[in-house]
This record gives sequence, C-alpha cells and structure tokens, in this order.
Amino acid sequence: MITTQQWLETIPDNLTIYTLLGSISSAKPVTAYFKKTNQVNLTALWQETPYANWFEAMPYIAPIPRDSKFFEWVDQTKPKDWGWLAASSYEPETIRQHFKSLTKVLMPDGMDVFFRYWDGKYLYPILDYLNQKQQAAQLIPVFSHYLINQQALEVALSPNLPEPKAYPWWRVEKELLNKLTEQNPTSLINNLMQWLKEENSALFYQYPEPNVRSKVTYFVENHEYSADTVANQLLDYLTQEEI
Repeated sequence: MITTQQWLETIPDNLTIYTLLGSISSAKPVTAYFKKTNQVNLTALWQETPYANWFEAMPYIAPIPRDSKFFEWVDQTKPKDWGWLAASSYEPETIRQHFKSLTKVLMPDGMDVFFRYWDGKYLYPILDYLNQKQQAAQLIPVFSHYLINQQALEVALSPNLPEPKAYPWWRVEKELLNKLTEQNPTSLINNLMQWLKEENSALFYQYPEPNVRSKVTYFVENHEYSADTVANQLLDYLTQEEI
C-alpha cells in the first residue's frame, strides 16, 4: 500500500496524471474533484453510446496537476469504488475512445454486461491477472501506470496504439471470472441481475427486486454452475422456484 505522493514520485515527468471517476460511488468523487481542483474539464466516457444521458452513473476522465489537493482526498477516502489514478502519454479524447470500446464486455457464456472499470476493487484484480499474462495492455492500451486503492501497477504498453474496437469485444475468461467470483460474488450477482432485467424482463418485474436479488444471490453462493452457461442455469433455477 502506498500514498499518492509515493506513487507520483515514480511516474516519469513526460506522462500526464489522470483520474477516472465513477459517479455512483457514495464517496461522491465528481463533487470532490470540482471542490479540490476548481476545474471543469471532465470528459464523459459514455459519449457516443446509447448511455450518453445516464449522467447519474456516468464515468469520467480528467487530467490532474501533480500538485493538486485532490490527491489528499484520494488518500483519505474510505470507499473503494470511487475510481482511481493513472498515467498516460495520450490525450483525453484518445483515452475516451478506448474506454468507449469497453462500455460493455462479454461473459464466458456470451452475455454482455456493463464493464464497471471505474470500480477499483473490481478492476485491480482484472488488471493484475492480465498483467501476469502480459495481456493488460490489450484491454487498456492507454495507461502505463495505475494507482488503484493504494495499489500500484505498471503495464508495458505497445509503442503502436491499436485502433479502438466496437464494444462488446472483450470476453472475460472463465478462469478470471472464477477468481473474481471467489473474491467477491457481488460482481456476478450484479451482472446476472442486469441480464435478467434486459433479457427476461417479464420474470424480473414479476416480483419485487429485493426478492429477485435474494434468489440470485442464493444461487451464486450455494449452487454449482458453469461460467459458460451460468445465465441459463440461473434462469432454469428461477423458473423452478417461487421467487
């Protein structure tokens, strides 16, 4: 675990420091950003997608001066889903284009879900797993250094930046999904709830949402399932049960 100042001292001077912010965090990072920086240069990352007006959930990117008081807020903030810091040689618009390509990703069974990349406790284990296989730069090719919940990560980038792809293009590996679920089943539960709402709305809205979530949680925590077919297995389970 390191402080932002300790991390900043390791970042080459020619790189720009960025913060990526998640609007839905209880830490209210966007408000903190405005108060601490007196800047309004946020770039919305869901621009040019069907979710461009989802301001209450919008993720943002913004450059941060190295002497910003925002770093004090980062060190003092307790919630781990507010966002993170990173360093890049690229401009905000280039970064936005690549994060647009990660708006949604594919689960092993082909289910497409929102990629909550702003949530550090979700993103760090993904990047750490991919970095050990020298694949982290394939997922996010614009950041070479990260500070996520006081954990530093350095990624070797290709000198040739690839073109952004149309989402969803990245498929979560079964092994990675299993590791994420073991560490924190909340991500899988949220993804399955989203899938039910979008693909099986009649079942989803037939009962109060807390009842549905309770059943989905029970399924994830107590049933054996395959990452390839988890959505269909859940559907079979729910249709056999009285929610």
